[in-house]
Amino acid sequence: MGGSRPAARSAAPRSEAPQRASRCRECPFDALAVRVNGSKAAIRLNYVFPDTNERLLVRVENGVLNYWAGKQAPQADATVTLTRPMLNQIIVRTAGFEQKISAGEVQIEGRREALDELLSLIDTFAYWFNIVTPRPPHP
Repeated sequence: MGGSRPAARSAAPRSEAPQRASRCRECPFDALAVRVNGSKAAIRLNYVFPDTNERLLVRVENGVLNYWAGKQAPQADATVTLTRPMLNQIIVRTAGFEQKISAGEVQIEGRREALDELLSLIDTFAYWFNIVTPRPPHP
């Protein structure tokens, strides 16, 4: 029989994070939320994106990151102002907050330490990891 077989898919991960982040307004914050390594921290940050006229409130309490589009907290620890593409670059690690703050591309009003605390809670982990591991043999 004639026909072609579909090409085998590569096992190596493709970096689609920048494309996903640009398609979904809240995706960068979803990506951060799953990487928060529990703490009793209580942080409230306002994010302002002047290029898209968006505002978000990000709150970390009891090791859980939540966010609300279109909201701001009057008593936030800090307000972070940056463009949407800049946030995407920072999330996928093609740029760093420190680098962009020094360059004047990210502005922070309020307690800078609150942003530093949030960033210190973000865990990194291997892209490929075992979901199920084999049971060790019984002696």
